Amino acid sequence: MVRLMGILLLVATLAPVAAAPVAAAGARAPRLHPDRLFDSRALIASVSDDPVPSLTLEQNQGNPRLAMLYSLLLPGLGEYTLGYHGRATIFFVAEGAIWTSYAVFRSQGSHRKNLYREFAQVHAEAKKRDDDDYYRTIGNYIASDGPFSANEQVRREARALNPDNRAAQDQYFEDHAYTGDDAWRWESAELLDRYTDMRDSSISAYHHSEFSIGFMVASRLISVVDTGLLAARRKREAKPETGFHWGIEAEPTGAHLTVSRTF
Repeated sequence: MVRLMGILLLVATLAPVAAAPVAAAGARAPRLHPDRLFDSRALIASVSDDPVPSLTLEQNQGNPRLAMLYSLLLPGLGEYTLGYHGRATIFFVAEGAIWTSYAVFRSQGSHRKNLYREFAQVHAEAKKRDDDDYYRTIGNYIASDGPFSANEQVRREARALNPDNRAAQDQYFEDHAYTGDDAWRWESAELLDRYTDMRDSSISAYHHSEFSIGFMVASRLISVVDTGLLAARRKREAKPETGFHWGIEAEPTGAHLTVSRTF
């Protein structure tokens, strides 16, 4: 009698659970996608606080060689590819500053060049032309002809090259002398000194732009090396350690020595 009452009580308890699918038999059951029937990743994510990674560790790290190539093209891009965004930002800022300095120095050099050429045209009656050697020469002599002039230097060169041939000396002078549109004469030595300073300032700006190019090359080499070192360090950190490990655990009942080996 007691056993019969237990069975009835169990049936009464399970009856509502069994009746639910029977009541819904008339309705169309929703179809489940086959891929979701045994979605282990979703099951793990539902019971774990840690997100399930969508990429493997190597995929997240990227290709080290490709990252180094990126750094060669643009410093910092390789670091960014490997996930080191802070280091990449430093290289990006430095690259922008280098390019800005290059553009500024080139602009200054060009502007100052136009200034000293116009200055020579006004104060030395020199014809404006695109010839750096000509403007260098007019900065070394007060005039093209006369005592201590550029033509005097040409005559000395003619005599040195052709000491026993007067005809060759005359021909050399005719080919290299500053006459006609090439002639000039500075109004004063002070103006000549000022012209020299203006020209030196232009040349200095161009030299600084060349230094910027050197910094561009150096920045790329540093970024390539830095990317390679970061990739190597990431690889070492991702590689599991192998070997024996031991430790001692103290408990109220005594101490236990634990020895393990990782492969």
